[in-house]
Amino acid sequence: PYSPPAYTLGDENYLCRSEYECCHSEETMAAFREWLGDRYGTIAALNAEWATDYAGFDEVEPITIAEAAQLPESFARWIDHKLFMDTAFAEMHEIGAAAVKSQDPGTKVGWDGFLGYNWKMGYDFAKLTANLEMNQTYNSNFLQGELYRSFKRDDAFTGKWGNSVADVEEGWHAFPWDCLLAGDNSVWWWTSWGCDYIPFNPDLSISNMGRWFFESLEETRSGPGRLLLNAGRVESPIAILYSHRDMFAAALLGQMADGQPWSGDARFTGTHQALLRALRDAGYQYTHLTFDDVEAGGLSPEEHRVLILP
Repeated sequence: PYSPPAYTLGDENYLCRSEYECCHSEETMAAFREWLGDRYGTIAALNAEWATDYAGFDEVEPITIAEAAQLPESFARWIDHKLFMDTAFAEMHEIGAAAVKSQDPGTKVGWDGFLGYNWKMGYDFAKLTANLEMNQTYNSNFLQGELYRSFKRDDAFTGKWGNSVADVEEGWHAFPWDCLLAGDNSVWWWTSWGCDYIPFNPDLSISNMGRWFFESLEETRSGPGRLLLNAGRVESPIAILYSHRDMFAAALLGQMADGQPWSGDARFTGTHQALLRALRDAGYQYTHLTFDDVEAGGLSPEEHRVLILP
């Protein structure tokens, strides 16, 4: 609905250019103001939510997290800017995907190998899976894998890297099964060159890592593995709210009440991950829903008996 900004690398504290250049560039500000206009409709509505007194959208300016922490009457000004940046980040991927598909319409395009997951990263997994058919992360990033599992498209190409979790014999035997049980349809190598984490040695003989991996892969292609590959996941009637707004709120609380057990985005994602593991340990499955899903009627008594708010 609008032209994405020129700079979408993260946050005011996580950018390759200066804060002023990235947050206040002409392209970025024009896109941000247009996004706000679509969201609020009138400047009066925006002022009411933000506790500001702008005369028009052309006056709107973003603020930093440190500035937002000093304005407890409304955090919406900062959070809206973060939500906009997450949207722009996802749309930049979609623009690249459209360019590839214009030359090869049948290919699946998306993203892989996201590293840390926090308020600076721009990784809204609901947005990043809606129009992108390749979704892949590291098998050590449990929470990221569970999020794209909930939101991925039915036709998505998904899988995980076997990284530090799979650098020993037990790991290489286990991680294809980890992908299979998570509902993935592929497994990924860290690299195919050098002398570490490779399936073949420089003389093309198979490495130990390759031997362990191919043994496990063969197991998943027959017997119980083949049955699982074509099986459907049976979900428990449990929904979990996925909300980047809450992650941003937790980051703000980290600025305002540092050291408290409930403040900071790392604690927010850590407790979310612990919640998922506790449900799995108790024998339950679950799926994530967004605010938009709930508002659109995606939460129904027929499918969900419990909604958990992390």
